[in-house]
Amino acid sequence: MDQQVFSDKDLNALENSLRANLNPIKPDQKFIRDLAFDLADQSVQVRHRRIGQGLLLIMGGMVISSLIFLIGRGFLDHLKSE
Repeated sequence: MDQQVFSDKDLNALENSLRANLNPIKPDQKFIRDLAFDLADQSVQVRHRRIGQGLLLIMGGMVISSLIFLIGRGFLDHLKSE
């Protein structure tokens, strides 16, 4: 394949031509701010949800293990009294 070598002049001319012919999009700044806020807020909510789920899992494990301990202890006390 042929390789073409572009000079800085050619690249600058191409860039200027594209800039002149293509109209850049100018998004609404309020939309940009709202989007950034929503994305940041969603990130915080996801983090809080993960922390909450972890704490709930730990608490559930503690409750279940306590119940198992109390049931086992009651069973052993019942066996000793017989």
